[in-house]
Amino acid sequence: MYRLRAAVESDAAVVAGWFSTPRSAVSWGGSDVPTEFLAAWLANEYADRSREHFVLADDSGRICGSCAIGLRKDPPRMHVSRLAIAPAMRGQGLG
Repeated sequence: MYRLRAAVESDAAVVAGWFSTPRSAVSWGGSDVPTEFLAAWLANEYADRSREHFVLADDSGRICGSCAIGLRKDPPRMHVSRLAIAPAMRGQGLG
């Protein structure tokens, strides 16, 4: 069983560890992702409340996925971005 919960700054090191190269982090997060200090940057992103950040955790609390969700007003819609799945969990339909 999995549950979605709000991301906290301490989750950033786990998620940052999923990206083995700076290029893979930029491919995931876009050009504003720094090629160095990804965990520190991501912790700041998780602390910023202009966009909601979530992690998907299993029953043991292990983080299996992460995403950001922004709400748009005109027209009303939800925007999912920076969706990532832990390397060991890929290919299992979690995305």
